[in-house]
Amino acid sequence: DVVWTQNEGWFGGFSGMEVSDDGKRAYIVSDRGRIVTAGLIRDGLDTLAAIQVLDTHPLRSPVGSVLGKPDSDAEGLAEGPDGQLYVSFENDHRVMRIDPKTGRTGVLPRSQAFKGFPDNQGLEALAVTPGGTLHAIPESSTSRTAPFSVYALERGRWRRVHRLIRRGAFVPVGADYDHEGR
Repeated sequence: DVVWTQNEGWFGGFSGMEVSDDGKRAYIVSDRGRIVTAGLIRDGLDTLAAIQVLDTHPLRSPVGSVLGKPDSDAEGLAEGPDGQLYVSFENDHRVMRIDPKTGRTGVLPRSQAFKGFPDNQGLEALAVTPGGTLHAIPESSTSRTAPFSVYALERGRWRRVHRLIRRGAFVPVGADYDHEGR
């Protein structure tokens, strides 16, 4: 087991992670408003042995100001086939592009549907298809039995494309597509 610790005030609250195909690098976001680039150190058997912070930045607005609470509550992280990173936020319900080298976010369209999400139960899971279509899933639905909506950003607009059946206490907090689009 690897226990990752840092004696830094920003450390903790990690909520989204994307690992490189070779398993040696990870981008990580926190609900404390941080993006971290980490090296994943592996032993001779290719087992994770340690985590090394390579770079870290506070999340910033498109004009460069540091995001404060509750706007900085980052939850999901997804990497597109072109290397573009996306981050979801669950209080000010939105998805943005993010530059891991600066923490600066970039504007993406918003959906009227996102405005109805409860506080702290908004957009949580993000995934990008191999073809580059971004999907977002909130961790709430309209009732304890209603399915979760899956939204896709297509031609500059978010639209609901699927629904996930609710089963027990499960809530979607992460999502991914494999290389075959499953």
